[in-house]
Amino acid sequence: ASVPTIWERLLTLSSGLGALGEQRAYLFRVSVAMFRDHPWFGVGLGGFQKSFQTDYPSYKTVIRFVEGVTLSHTTILTIAAELGTLGLAALAWVWVSILRVMRNLRNFYKRPDGSESDSGTGSYENPGYLAGVGYFLWIVAVFISSQSEARFFEDPMIWLSMGTMVYLLAGKVGSEKKRESENTAG
Repeated sequence: ASVPTIWERLLTLSSGLGALGEQRAYLFRVSVAMFRDHPWFGVGLGGFQKSFQTDYPSYKTVIRFVEGVTLSHTTILTIAAELGTLGLAALAWVWVSILRVMRNLRNFYKRPDGSESDSGTGSYENPGYLAGVGYFLWIVAVFISSQSEARFFEDPMIWLSMGTMVYLLAGKVGSEKKRESENTAG
């Protein structure tokens, strides 16, 4: 069991790429098995690898030059296996909250009378709304990429983006409330 030379590894690259498909297949199968066996609460937060190695070792396949991956590498599958239906509901709640923030940003960045701008583009001309759209697209991009590396909640950019969206919304809501109190006081 010597370590392959770089040249040998390059020669097996095409079979290595096929092996990645095999890895994804067994990770998918074990994730689904964990979810089926523990549908409501999963195997526990962070419990995928331990549960895989102790309760589901028959799903692990051996691939040449690869010891075998024991982490899901797919956010949705990881959440389903580790947290079950409750975790999937929480993920849905996160996305609903993000979409609500986007809707609220759009509504708060309209003209005070609620009308669209003269050019007919409405909120799209406002820098605050455009920043919110940018951060939203950033979150979507990280979520899509996390389906191959499972870094959605671990990625610091997610928290930066979500926090900035909330800040944009909170700043606008705060200025609206301040304006309303000044109007009623004056």
